[in-house]
Amino acid sequence: MVNWTDHALTQLRHVHDYIKQDSPLYAKKQAVIESRLPDDLKRLRLRDYQPSDFNPIHQLLNDEEVTQYLFDNRVFSPSDTQQFITQTFCKTTAILGNQILLNKHNHAFIGITGIQKCESFLSNDYEFGFAIKKADWGKGYASEIAWFLIQFAFERMKLNRIIATTHPDNKASLHILQKLGMRELFKLEIKNRGLRVVYVKYNN
Repeated sequence: MVNWTDHALTQLRHVHDYIKQDSPLYAKKQAVIESRLPDDLKRLRLRDYQPSDFNPIHQLLNDEEVTQYLFDNRVFSPSDTQQFITQTFCKTTAILGNQILLNKHNHAFIGITGIQKCESFLSNDYEFGFAIKKADWGKGYASEIAWFLIQFAFERMKLNRIIATTHPDNKASLHILQKLGMRELFKLEIKNRGLRVVYVKYNN
């Protein structure tokens, strides 16, 4: 079995859309990437942020039904959205940070997702999360990407445990986290995010 370095895995994970689809180099890299992704990620695709993603992200962050459990009903101005993108999205070859979540088959924008370092609590831990546009609710995408991120955290990042948080009234997210075998640790108030239930899953 080939022992991939962390840097090599990161490079393979970040194949940018501006590379032509018919490029032999792109096809070779894409085949390697897909062969190493968990089998559960069949309908979705991750890629880095591009300037054309600003409007879909801004709309997502200002959909009250999407954000009522994410950002404590905060309204995002265009400058707020740009700051959110700058602060939370993956840099060129980084593993940590948000990425764009796409439909794998038609490349349509579905939402945002990623793994972040916990800053306001459990500072030695990492947290995964996602925000999916309302039109794509009820399709199983949240469970699919959540399971992928858990596997990525354990298999690629070699973490002993991974954290996720949700609002105590967000029944859909609570169901997903519990279904994935996560267990509740505690509740706390997080600035700009409101009351959160903190869940954990260990790498057994």
